[in-house]
Amino acid sequence: MKNFDLVTSHNITIEYQLASILERFLALFIDLCILMVWAWVASGIAQSYAGNSWFDRGPDYELYYKMIFSFIFMPVFFFYNLFFEIFVSGASPGKMIMGIKVINFNGQNPNISECFLRWTFRPVELLLTAGGLAAIFVSSSEKAQRIGDMVARTVVIKLRPTLKYSLKDVMSIKTSNEYQPKNLNVVKFTESEMLYVKNCIDRARRYPNPSSRKLLQELTMKICEQLNIKEVPEAKKQPDFLRSLIQDYVVLTRS
Repeated sequence: MKNFDLVTSHNITIEYQLASILERFLALFIDLCILMVWAWVASGIAQSYAGNSWFDRGPDYELYYKMIFSFIFMPVFFFYNLFFEIFVSGASPGKMIMGIKVINFNGQNPNISECFLRWTFRPVELLLTAGGLAAIFVSSSEKAQRIGDMVARTVVIKLRPTLKYSLKDVMSIKTSNEYQPKNLNVVKFTESEMLYVKNCIDRARRYPNPSSRKLLQELTMKICEQLNIKEVPEAKKQPDFLRSLIQDYVVLTRS
């Protein structure tokens, strides 16, 4: 599972879960099914306007049929994704059904130029190579990007992240009779803030890299400052320190 870290102008890090290859493929498959339905509708319209039935074709029927069908179907086929990503907040119907969408590196919906850049690489990545080229880049790139994403500086994220926690998920929750809280001032934090702490601990465990360790360090220093704790725990003890704060919070707020 890959993640995308967005640092806001206020120096706040927001973590997004990136869509997997399977989710993006299923979204593409759904969109293709929608286009197939539109092709069937366009074929019926073209047939009726060509002026003859299938069983009584005039000499120019096939030419008229192809012209009308192409006029109705091809613009939708070519501009389908571009239209939806511009006007529907970075998500085609397939992406909406799969709970994924496109955002830019600022965490915003892609603008017209970014959508256009993504769209211009679709024929090569998805049509000419049957999706093979896109799959290679999505699976191997750090931010799960195909070439169009890299050029446009966009990523595809999940709208329904799989890593969800509630405070009842915290390990070995005890009552006040079984556990004596050490940091009584921890109740000044909100539940969402403590859930953020829990998610940061889990991220550091799943992805033990310098970025995760730095996040824990900065988080620990900020919390110590808020709680007036003068001695900041050393790096290797910071996860245990943060877990103890969560335990304190759970016990104090459940009492």
